[in-house]
Amino acid sequence: MILINKEYLNNKGMTLIELLVCFTLLIIISLGIFNLILEVRKDLDDKQIIKDYTEHSNNLNNKIHYDLIKNKPFVITYKESVNDTWICKYSNNTLCNVEGDFFSVSNGSLNKMSPSLEKLCSVYPCAIYGYIDKNNSISFKTIAINEGEEINNTNIYGIKYDGVYESIPNEKYINFNKDKTKIEIDDKGFFVINFSFNIKGNDKDYGFKIAYPFIK
Repeated sequence: MILINKEYLNNKGMTLIELLVCFTLLIIISLGIFNLILEVRKDLDDKQIIKDYTEHSNNLNNKIHYDLIKNKPFVITYKESVNDTWICKYSNNTLCNVEGDFFSVSNGSLNKMSPSLEKLCSVYPCAIYGYIDKNNSISFKTIAINEGEEINNTNIYGIKYDGVYESIPNEKYINFNKDKTKIEIDDKGFFVINFSFNIKGNDKDYGFKIAYPFIK
């Protein structure tokens, strides 16, 4: 009877060890599957964020570039990000001296400007371009890049074009590249708009760059 009890206890002990091993393996496998699910979920989330950013950049790029080609601006002024002074040029590369509803710029200083336009270009980088509209009158459009407007304790990144503010989707996931962001007429005569940002942890630029041949 004692021998039977020993065998019974030995068998019982082996069963508990086997259960413990199985339970441990089950935990390890479950943790592995859980981590895999988290990685797949993160990968899908990142792809969705990249998709949103890419669509956002493409839409803005297409809209502004299309308008520039359609409107054929004859005058562009922009505010330098370095010292907040104004540079203004005609498409023939001469400096601006425009009266009326526009403005006069000399030696990098703003002499005259409509208050409404000043309000639209209150941040930098910023630019206003003039073109002849369908009524054969001079019209203007404003392009203002915002590197972080605080709304409800949150920095909102985006671009204000033609009076409409376009915020970047999921701002908390981005890094705004201030050094690369600019609006200028470069030494080759191109009107350059470079709005640069990347997703945190990713060096790829998801902003957009427009280089419109302005100087004839």
